[in-house]
Amino acid sequence: MIEGKVGEQKRKRRGKRSWLLIAITSLALIGILWTLITAWLITEYTSEQSTRQSDAAIILGAAVDGDRPSPVFRERIEHAIAFIVRV
Repeated sequence: MIEGKVGEQKRKRRGKRSWLLIAITSLALIGILWTLITAWLITEYTSEQSTRQSDAAIILGAAVDGDRPSPVFRERIEHAIAFIVRV
């Protein structure tokens, strides 16, 4: 009778562990699938050509000291101006 209870407890533990393993594996597979779909959508979107004209550009910068931009920010601004003139 004692052996029956011990065997039953082992089966219950094994059942809990298997559900945990299934849950973790499912979450991992869902995460991988989501990542692949997102990467595919990004790749598809970037291949589209846009012919729209824009009136403004956003230049993300580093720092501004008073009225003077940092050297990094200044280079970004100059690059943006060159791009707009070229287009």
